[in-house]
Amino acid sequence: MKKYIFAIVLFAMCPFLIRAQVRVTFSVNMAAMVYNKLWDPATDSVTIRGNFQADAGDPNEDWAGFYYKMSLLQDTVYGVTVTFPSSKIGNSYTYKYVAGPNSWEVANIRSFTCPTKDSILSTYWFSDDSSHIPNNRVINTVTFTADISSILGTGDGYFNPAKDSLVVLGLDWNGGYVSVTGNRLMTESKYVVGKFSTTLQITGKLGTSCEWKFRIYPYESLINTGYETGANRQYVIQADSSIVNLPMVVPNFGGEPYILFSPVTTLFECDMNHNPVNAKNGRAIPVDSILFIGIKGGYSELGSWGGNWTEADTVQPNPTMVVLHDDGFFGDETAGDKIYSRSITFPAGSSAGIVEFNYSVSYPAAETDAGGITPLNNEGVPDIHHYFTLTEGKPTKVSVNFGTYYSTGINENESITNRFYLLQNYPNPFNPSTKIEYTVPGTGFVSLKIFDLLGREVATLVNKEMNAGSYSAKFNAAHLPSGIYFYKLTAGNNSIIKKMLLLK
Repeated sequence: MKKYIFAIVLFAMCPFLIRAQVRVTFSVNMAAMVYNKLWDPATDSVTIRGNFQADAGDPNEDWAGFYYKMSLLQDTVYGVTVTFPSSKIGNSYTYKYVAGPNSWEVANIRSFTCPTKDSILSTYWFSDDSSHIPNNRVINTVTFTADISSILGTGDGYFNPAKDSLVVLGLDWNGGYVSVTGNRLMTESKYVVGKFSTTLQITGKLGTSCEWKFRIYPYESLINTGYETGANRQYVIQADSSIVNLPMVVPNFGGEPYILFSPVTTLFECDMNHNPVNAKNGRAIPVDSILFIGIKGGYSELGSWGGNWTEADTVQPNPTMVVLHDDGFFGDETAGDKIYSRSITFPAGSSAGIVEFNYSVSYPAAETDAGGITPLNNEGVPDIHHYFTLTEGKPTKVSVNFGTYYSTGINENESITNRFYLLQNYPNPFNPSTKIEYTVPGTGFVSLKIFDLLGREVATLVNKEMNAGSYSAKFNAAHLPSGIYFYKLTAGNNSIIKKMLLLK
């Protein structure tokens, strides 16, 4: 009798035991994709991805991977069955279908609720397209060209052609039935240093806007994982069989992509002993009547270029102009020598790289005498700045003669001997001479050479053994025609190439 009763109870519980797991079958019709030659069933796959994957036992992450690759059910309909534990019954999920490795369908995010029993969901058309017509699909042949000469070199933050690659990514990111064929890897021109290009065939609907970007591999030492910074670029698909040569662009990969792991203190010195002139009115500055020297720059510690270049910019607690001293305090070495100084600390976490800054001088009537707006922006030509390279290491000292941009000095030999860098020439453009500043990290053979646009050497500025430290070289191009030139610094196994423009 007891066995009979147990059998009855077990039979009554069967539906609940069966529901310990719930199977949900998804299916998608790929007919339009096949007809429009966007998907080849012989070689391509289709996968379902969504926020259900982890709950259904995918050991990887949601919205990624090929754990739920779909199989052929009939004709062009593909499906997959996903098993959920009963604890997930009633949960709401979202998903999408993905063709190939990463071509997401162009459709609203789909949704479902985990049912109480095994279920087969409705079959959807991929991208909700059941038309089976070409939809104005056209083919464009597009050439992409990039100028990365400004970051050619070795070490963190530079592109080394011996080991780095430049590619074109995207174009099919937004779906729109866009497919891309061709080699996305760009190759360097045999004739122009730093010029990379590749040609791709883009197939899609006429007028479709395609987003894309350049990317550098490997990307561990670059900002933004190797992608160029800023908004995605756009290409709009043109008439069928169009051959398009996009303009050459200079992608921005974030410059020196480092952050400081420890604070760096920099001593700024502005020397007023060399007959300084107020650039606002061309008059000599009364050196003995100076009220203060200010500094503005691109970092928050330098005011982030804020304010209006007036005395009010120095007001605490949030000044946008930092005051330098000639009284022996705040890092000033000698009181009364007319060399105004200030020690400024860039905290850990700051972005390292090129720091741009300008000085300002205040004296009686300086603001009213100059007239107009930004009266204390009186050091020199607007948008031309002093600069130095902020890097990990010992304290640095940056010494500048007020208003003398070509002689911007970087007196930091004792602190940057472990760095190798090449500054942008100044002035640039130039005619006929320019100055090139550079630093070498140790004793060894150093060369600094000039090349024309075809890669031919036109001048050798340095070619000798040198000790670690900062140096400068002058290049006189009086004998050369106007045009783009490259200057290459080599020290040991390290090299950097930058571009300059000669205008006569």
